[in-house]
Amino acid sequence: MEVIVTINNCGDCRHKDHSGAFTPGGAILICQHNDSPKIKEVSGVWDFRDITTKEIAEEVFGPIKLNSNKTIPEWCPLKHGNNY
Repeated sequence: MEVIVTINNCGDCRHKDHSGAFTPGGAILICQHNDSPKIKEVSGVWDFRDITTKEIAEEVFGPIKLNSNKTIPEWCPLKHGNNY
């Protein structure tokens, strides 16, 4: 049996998630696929309680942040043959 899933943008993908309601400046849409890029290590940030400003949150979650224009990012694991 073959199953085909059509994904036009990240909103159609089951790996779409967010950084959490307590993220300073509001939740950031991120990719939670196992093979997505890792969050960035930022000096002075050891866990999520150390993210105290929107700027720090944007830097930490930047590598896995989803595009606001709803296009699929170039780094998307599914674009590079990874499993859904």
